[in-house]
Amino acid sequence: MFAGINGYEYAGVTYTRTWQHSTNACVDCHMNTFDATAGKGGHSLVVNKNACTSCHGSDKLTPIQTAIDAKLVELSEALFLRKVMKKTTNSSGVVSYSAETTHNFNGKLYPKTQTPGDKFAKASKFNTVSPTIGLVIYGSMLTYNVDAYYTKRIGRPWKYGELGATYNYGYIKSELSKDIHNKTYALQLLQASIDWLAANK
Repeated sequence: MFAGINGYEYAGVTYTRTWQHSTNACVDCHMNTFDATAGKGGHSLVVNKNACTSCHGSDKLTPIQTAIDAKLVELSEALFLRKVMKKTTNSSGVVSYSAETTHNFNGKLYPKTQTPGDKFAKASKFNTVSPTIGLVIYGSMLTYNVDAYYTKRIGRPWKYGELGATYNYGYIKSELSKDIHNKTYALQLLQASIDWLAANK
């Protein structure tokens, strides 16, 4: 992310590689002015945000991370509507997204419609490694059932653009700085993914 590479890049889109802190890399932020009271900055490698705002003039981190979060939601909703991702809400009301499978354990495609008697394999038990002897204990087991989620599945293999958009979602979601490491590139990846999905329904 920092170098402006490794995202899924759509043809015809221009991406920005470098940004304000590209030259000095980690040092600019992670080794900025040491705050002895807070124990941040310097060789602690914990970013001293006060040093950031003394240069930038105000809190730039929160608006950037808010913009990234908004684009992540927009992209995940677009993927959910295409049945590429599934959406779950936990008991606390927190919404999360994850990729929806297109094939069963044996590589059989899940169809859009359910055929009576058509069953699909799912792994119910897995091989394990013995903690005492270090050998594999074979215990893999498959169960076969009708697909209870057929109405939520896309019913076909993903298109490359959908795969790319899902990859970009995961790439940016797992980037623990919330993409402060290269906000321009992150936003370009998200917007390009959203635009491709809108143009290729």
